[in-house]
Formats: sequence, structure tokens, C-alpha cells
Amino acid sequence: ENLLNLINLHGLKHRVISIPKPNHELLLALYSACSAFIFPSWSEGFGWPIIEAQICGALVISSNVEPLPEVGSDGALYCDPSTPKEFADAFLELQDKEKSAYLHKHAIKNASKYKDFNMIDAYLLLMNRR
Repeated sequence: ENLLNLINLHGLKHRVISIPKPNHELLLALYSACSAFIFPSWSEGFGWPIIEAQICGALVISSNVEPLPEVGSDGALYCDPSTPKEFADAFLELQDKEKSAYLHKHAIKNASKYKDFNMIDAYLLLMNRR
């Protein structure tokens, strides 16, 4: 409700589309079509949205709150969640084609570490069952 009030206060209602609880197909389409996935989270258990966005080819701008930088690795830009201007500046950085290409390359490489079969193998190794 607070976010909707801010959107209305700043006259942004015509520029904000809310999609509560999108199904899996719609979520993949949104990740795949976005200019950038911006994730200004204050706290995270792991950071699956970053991996989901990376695997769909989205450029990622995330909070610098752990474990997000570890999860996104070199395939994302990181900002202080209490400083919105950092997120805006990072978004503008994505206009640099070399920077975007670097992030995209590293995002795909990073996301591949989290494929199901790789994770299952790693868990089995960790548990000395393989």
C-alpha cells in the first residue's frame, strides 16, 4: 500500500504495472523481455531471483547485501539498497555496450553453476555420497 501511495504521489501510475504472483511462464517472459532486472532487496535468504533473471538473459542490478553479490558474481551490478541514485546510475551504466556485454557473458556463465544437475552433484559430493 505504501508503494502504491508513492507511485500515485509522484504521478507514476501510468508507468507502473503491477503483476502479483505471475505464473512461471509469465515470469520467464518478464525476465527475458526486461531492459534490466532491478532487485533492491534489503535481505535475502539466497537470491534465486538473480539466478532466474541471469539465466533468462536479463541484465541484473541488485543490492550489495549478502549473499546477493556472491550469488550474482561478476554477472551483475551491486548497489546500496538505501541509495536509490546508485540504482539509477547503474541502470545508466547499462547503456555502455561493452559493460552490458561483459555482464551478460558473466551472468550466463554464473547462472550455469546453478543448473539442477550441477547442484544435485554438489550436494551429493558435500554429503560424501558420490
